[in-house]
Amino acid sequence: SGGSCYNGSWPGGNGGGWVLIKADEAVVDGVITSNGGSGSGYQSGSGSGGTISLDVGILSGAGTVRANGGAYEVGGGGGRIAVRYDTLNMTQDRIQALGGQGGNAQGGAGTVNLTSQ
Repeated sequence: SGGSCYNGSWPGGNGGGWVLIKADEAVVDGVITSNGGSGSGYQSGSGSGGTISLDVGILSGAGTVRANGGAYEVGGGGGRIAVRYDTLNMTQDRIQALGGQGGNAQGGAGTVNLTSQ
């Protein structure tokens, strides 16, 4: 018999929170984020991305909107983003709900829903 046995316990990462923004106009030149946290040790899971809900007349800017899963040994799943808008002046690649990179497993992608009002 052989092999090592690991009996420790490492906490996983926290899940992302919830962001709700209602505005006539939102200019995002920074980052709106609800990312999951990273796991803290051997094969600990990372947190899933949270939820971002934007209900805006005009959405613009050079920034990003992210609900990505945390990254470490086991990546967390991507979160959920819902954008309801009248005018979208932001490129769609700046809105992301990606699964987290993991050394042992990558988290699955979340969802991004863009709806013109």
